[in-house]
Amino acid sequence: MIENLEPLDQVNLELVTAYLKPTCTLSIRRHRESFEDIITTAGLEFHAEQNRIKTHYAIAHDQQALQTYLNAKTRYERGLALGYPEDACEKFQNEKNSHWYLRDQITLAIRNGYPLPTWLAYISHIPSELNIMTAKIAQSSERQGSSYQTHIRKNKPSLGRLIEEQFLKRWCQEPPVRAAAQHRWHDE
Repeated sequence: MIENLEPLDQVNLELVTAYLKPTCTLSIRRHRESFEDIITTAGLEFHAEQNRIKTHYAIAHDQQALQTYLNAKTRYERGLALGYPEDACEKFQNEKNSHWYLRDQITLAIRNGYPLPTWLAYISHIPSELNIMTAKIAQSSERQGSSYQTHIRKNKPSLGRLIEEQFLKRWCQEPPVRAAAQHRWHDE
């Protein structure tokens, strides 16, 4: 889609463009004008704030979604404006170290030989419940991640492969087996 964007930023931007996610945030270091031209041509709304190093963007599929994000005062409101499930927003609205919860749950699953669900690669929030070993996973996050995964695999298959491979590599696992039935790509 756009060169020099992190894969998860590319995923989020595609999801906003496809109206599957209301708003996303991302940062770029250079080529601001050409990036903004691409966003405008795609019919998206954006708000930019620049510092000495980067330009930070809030990008939405319409002005109302953008204003909802910009007017958000709490982590809960920002999470909802970014399209995160309500239960995830509720659980982590006051927790500053919620990323440790995700890391701990994934580490426990890996140490005990459980495969990671690759839909996790597509979400930018932390599920309110994520115990891979007991299969106690927030259904709202699983549904959302699976929906995002299906869309990206169908419409941007090379991006889907990249995001899943990076996700699994990050957590010290082998990349997905492309021939496996549950990992069939639409461009094969």
